Formats: sequence, structure tokens, C-alpha cells
Amino acid sequence: MKILITGASGSIGKEIVNQLIGNEIICFDRNEEKAFYLEKEIREKHPDAKLTVCLGSITDIDRIEQVFNTHKPDIVYHTAANKHVPLGEDNIHEFVYNNIQGTVNLSEVALSYGCKFVFISTDKAVEPCSVMGYTKRMCEKYLLSFENVIVCRFGNIIGSSGSVYEIFDRQAKVGLITVTHPDMERYFISVEKAVTNLIECSKMDSGLYIFDMGEPVKIMEVAKKYGVEIKIIGLRQGEKITEKLYYDFESKEPIENPNIFRIKTPINDDKISIINLCIGSASMDKEKIMYIFKTINNE
Repeated sequence: MKILITGASGSIGKEIVNQLIGNEIICFDRNEEKAFYLEKEIREKHPDAKLTVCLGSITDIDRIEQVFNTHKPDIVYHTAANKHVPLGEDNIHEFVYNNIQGTVNLSEVALSYGCKFVFISTDKAVEPCSVMGYTKRMCEKYLLSFENVIVCRFGNIIGSSGSVYEIFDRQAKVGLITVTHPDMERYFISVEKAVTNLIECSKMDSGLYIFDMGEPVKIMEVAKKYGVEIKIIGLRQGEKITEKLYYDFESKEPIENPNIFRIKTPINDDKISIINLCIGSASMDKEKIMYIFKTINNE
């Protein structure tokens, strides 16, 4: 099987490469340095790996067409995204362009080639209050009206770039950890388990899926384990104290795999509204874009 992975040098993309290394893999990534070291690492462990690195951005539809025309993948794992919540609040246009327009570009080409399309969403797309969460929600709403598309909502990945564990590890070295709110809690999952579940989902029927994330973790309890001073700094823009894995109007259904649940959700065809948002967003201010987000999300 030929597998294309966007954002292949990121935490999730890299783990997908490792778990599917017996297949022919096309790594699509815009970060040249990280892609270089990913290929080097994989070839050291798997000298005979069928691995190709294609540099490019999901916002460049001509480059996407070149890659698909050359390699003709069977399935796409789309992990590439701008994901850091605080950065999104000050860079809404880039988040719309990369996260939404990039996903529209990639899915349009992938589905035209008959590929199965697997999209990584987030619990922050449920009742979103951040730019990042809204961009992921727009992608969900765009994609779920298509056949041959799998959408998986992740919680937080332990140890990924910018995760609370990585931040706390760095802060603990200087003896002070900052926590935004004493009641903050998040769902966490290891990257290995998340990707194992993701690959299982990719074999299933089109639709929306979540994983068994267990109980949410109190961030303050994580911080206390480091044994250093803790300072409460207040919620940052776009942050919530708690997250949900699905909306109140959605329902969770068990499947044969006890680690995965299918989410039954209303499917509205919002593709035109979302494409119009992408086209017009460059001339809009943040307030206007947020208003359109909320309108499309029926808020």
C-alpha cells in the first residue's frame, strides 16, 4: 500500500511512519530540516524502507497535484496543521489559510485520486473558543459530508511539541512551573496509542471517531509531581478550563474495538460557506472571521 503522510516530521506523523514502515511511504512536509532528520533516522533503523520525502506545503495545490500524480497514494494521513492555541489568537489568517484552506486543497486532490482520507482533529473542536479549535471544527464540517473520509478527534498527545509535559520539563529545570488555572484539566494519550487507534480507524467506514481517553488529568497534579515552585498565571486567550470529546447533540457508540468509539453527528453541507470563508478571510479582521466561524458552527 502507498501511504502519504502530511506533517510527517511532527510527533504524530513520525509515529505513523514508524508504525507503517513496511509499506511504501511518502512523507509530505514543509519543514526541510525536520524532514531531513526524519529520513535519516528511519533509514538508519530500516535501511530497506520504501520511503520518499516530498517537500511542500498543503497550501500549494500545484505541489500537491505533482506529488499525487507522481506517487499515486492509496491513503492519506493528514496530520499537518498549525496547532498552538496561543499563537492562533494572534495569527488567525495564517491558521485559516494553513489549517482550513490547506485541508480543502489536500482533500480535494486526494479524493479525486480515489484515496481514503484520514484527518486528525482535536477535542478543542468541540464547543471551541480558540482560533485553532474553530479551524479544526471547520475542517470537520467540511470533510464529514464526503465519503471515504475518516475524522479522528484526539486529546492532548503526551510529550508532543508544545505539550504541557514538554513545557513543564523545561520549566522544572529552572525551578518554576507556570499553570494557567488551578482547575485546568485535559485528556491525554500517548502518541503510540493514539496512532495505533488512528490506524485502526483508517480501516473503518467513513465518519467521526474518538478514542477511549480515560479520565481527564488535573494539570495542577502534573505540576506538583515536579516538586518545584508553581505559579498561577491565569487563562490565556483561547483557553478553556476543561475540554469535551463530543458535543451534547452527538452520541457515542461502541464498536468492536473497545479503545475506539464512533460518534454519530448531524452532517450539514457547509462546504460553500467554508470555501467562501477561506477566499474572503484575507480582507477580514479577526472579529469578522470569528463571527463567521460561529455562524457556520450554528452558535
